[in-house]
Amino acid sequence: MAKIKILTINSSPQKMAQARGKLFEKMMSDVLNQLGYEIDSIPNTNYSGMEIDIEGKLISMNNPLYAECKFYDTDIRSPKLQAFYGKYMAKWKKNKKSHGLFIAVPDINSHAKGFYKDYIETDEEINFKLL
Repeated sequence: MAKIKILTINSSPQKMAQARGKLFEKMMSDVLNQLGYEIDSIPNTNYSGMEIDIEGKLISMNNPLYAECKFYDTDIRSPKLQAFYGKYMAKWKKNKKSHGLFIAVPDINSHAKGFYKDYIETDEEINFKLL
């Protein structure tokens, strides 16, 4: 498995984690651009206290995209997925063509997988994917 190392001088663990997260968001924005999404230039948009990492649209259909990027040392726990799912649903209620994308490295844990399978994957009305 490939690894990304970010080298900084005199940085705290919190600053290093923030730098890693910003770099991952930028990388995923570039990947999504290659997959036919137009990504808005200002990530981390804050709506009524909701922070969204990546916002854009599917160019071919003009459908909004809302994405969350998590790049941790361990599997992402279910509260992170559930929190983003709540943000996505708030956006989806305003535009039912909205796409939601949760990008998790290295993976999500078993509880998050259970939540995804029970509540998200089986819902045919929404367009929400887990990568």
